[in-house]
Amino acid sequence: MRVLLCVDLEGIAQIRSYRELWGVFPEYEDTGRPAATTDTVAAIRGLRAGGATEITVCEVHGPFPDRIIDVDELPG
Repeated sequence: MRVLLCVDLEGIAQIRSYRELWGVFPEYEDTGRPAATTDTVAAIRGLRAGGATEITVCEVHGPFPDRIIDVDELPG
């Protein structure tokens, strides 16, 4: 089963403040991006457990130069 997983910071479960959503605030790097990475890893693991054989992750947070997910943390 092939799956497209779209990730956007506004949909992350652990976001508590708008300051975690914008790269101009320190909370973005401190807690926003790590929360996005944690939720994405959990989603990938759940999808694999459910039978997904190919997972494509698409960041849809907008035209920002920084990645919202730490791709080095994603399961292989």
